[in-house]
This record gives sequence, C-alpha cells and structure tokens, in this order.
Amino acid sequence: MGLEKDLPPGEQLLALFRPFLERLAASHLSPKTIQKHVDNIWALGGEFIRDLHNDPSLRKKPVDLVLRRMIEYGGPLLYHGGEDQQRSFDSTCRKRRRFLSEPARQRSPSPTNSPDEANFLSTFRSIFCASVGRPVI
Repeated sequence: MGLEKDLPPGEQLLALFRPFLERLAASHLSPKTIQKHVDNIWALGGEFIRDLHNDPSLRKKPVDLVLRRMIEYGGPLLYHGGEDQQRSFDSTCRKRRRFLSEPARQRSPSPTNSPDEANFLSTFRSIFCASVGRPVI
C-alpha cells in the first residue's frame, strides 16, 4: 500500500521513466512486447517504493541514483512473480540501463514543465491515489 509521502518520489520516477517509455512507443516492437516492458517498468516503480519503505535512508538520496543502482546488474528480485516474469523484468531493466548509457543526443527529448507533463503527472497522481484509497491531493 502506498502512502502520500510516496507521491514525490513516484512523480520523479515518472519523469525518469517517460523518455524511455516514449522511445518504446516509437520503436518497431510489437504492441505486446511494448506492453510487457510498460508492465515491467510499473513493477520497477513498485519495487522502488517498496525499497523506500524497507530502507528509509534511501529517501534522502536522489531518485535517479537509487534507480540506477537498482538496475545496475539487471533488476531487483520481484516480490511476486515466477522465473519467467523475473527474466522479462530483468530484460526490461537491462534495456532501460542501455537507454540511460546512450548519449543524450540519441534519446528523444521529453517535455519539461509543459502541459503534457502536467497532464501525465496529474493522471499518475489520480491513479496512484485511487489505488491506495486516498483522495487526490
């Protein structure tokens, strides 16, 4: 279950995930493969928040640094899921790590402080709050 204090790091995660997800959407991968990667990114965000609860000192560190360390050697062990799901998850984490290692000029630009970004974050906030049974703040 998420808490309101999870919203700021969750929003930062979304901003970090967005360029990667945009790249996936623009790729020639099949819709089914793209959906698997999107689901795995969602799981990565969940594991990130779980780690914040298990180790509160992580809240003091930059979100991008903690995330990079999580996927440095694949991905964290999933709390739920079997071997096939873990392999798929690790594959997405490796793909994200490769994306991050590309020169910035090769990555697609992501809007910052644009109406689209505000919409994206607002939608996430609504979904997150609904999933934890809290009113949207």
